[in-house]
Amino acid sequence: MLYLDAAVDRITDDHRRRFTDAVEAARLGTIFASGQKQTNRAYKAWRRNLEGDRPDAGAGLTGDALERAVGVLAAFHPEYVEHV
Repeated sequence: MLYLDAAVDRITDDHRRRFTDAVEAARLGTIFASGQKQTNRAYKAWRRNLEGDRPDAGAGLTGDALERAVGVLAAFHPEYVEHV
């Protein structure tokens, strides 16, 4: 099961990297062809969102919020929560 999980993560990362590379290539081609400056607000927002999308970005539940989320999960799906 761990091999499958690692493969899914690797494939997802590969597809995300390919998509990002394609967007960057199209953007650079457009800037070069039109002579625009690189001050595109939509692009900057997309890059911020993309960088915040990574699992290691530090986002997630902690403390009381995590306890509440696990409690709700246990209430609706007790088979997924193991009490230790």
